[in-house]
Amino acid sequence: MIKTNGIASILKAIVSGIFLIAKNKVIISVNNMVYDNVKKVYETTYTTALQTFIKDSNVDNDKLSTLAEMWLCFTELIELTILAIVAIYIKEKVFILLFIFEILAIFYGKRTIDKYYKEEKNK
Repeated sequence: MIKTNGIASILKAIVSGIFLIAKNKVIISVNNMVYDNVKKVYETTYTTALQTFIKDSNVDNDKLSTLAEMWLCFTELIELTILAIVAIYIKEKVFILLFIFEILAIFYGKRTIDKYYKEEKNK
């Protein structure tokens, strides 16, 4: 699972990074198609990891699942609010920040999932 998550995270980071440097509309279109597919794979590995956390937890699964989803929504709301305020000043360059934050979030999530699986392996 660590290797799968690592590969999916690296692919998503690369594809997200292409949006930062691509200028050609054809490259952006092809990259968008690849991005959609990689995003699905990444979300599947992330969901699998989240389900494993919930399954191995002693807390009520329904409550923990609801809490995890609420936290993700709350975090996205805060991020989008900050980006909307920043966009007032830097206009369309806010998309650069969006992709940079996405890449940082990918690697933070990967590190967290790797840490969990290593702890489980050492038990």
